[in-house]
Amino acid sequence: MANSFYLDASSLVKRYVPETGSAQTDVILETVPANRIYLLNVGAGEVISILVRKRNAGIITIPDFGQALASFESEIVRAADITKVPVSNRLAVSSFPLI
Repeated sequence: MANSFYLDASSLVKRYVPETGSAQTDVILETVPANRIYLLNVGAGEVISILVRKRNAGIITIPDFGQALASFESEIVRAADITKVPVSNRLAVSSFPLI
């Protein structure tokens, strides 16, 4: 059975801002079929928020920020085969013991 991967916002942002763990995120996104990648639909907003914080802190330049947003939108947000899981209160609460 092939593995599936859940990518949270902190792992996804590694694709667009080099940091520890970026190589592993790149490998997943470049080798795992999109239909085996999952993220929470609210995670997309979190990625954008993290990118904005990094831009505001001067960690990434304005041009790099724009490129990161464009790449994120095309690779993840518009990717039809990547599953964006809607978050219900039940799902959120049931995740607490796992966290």
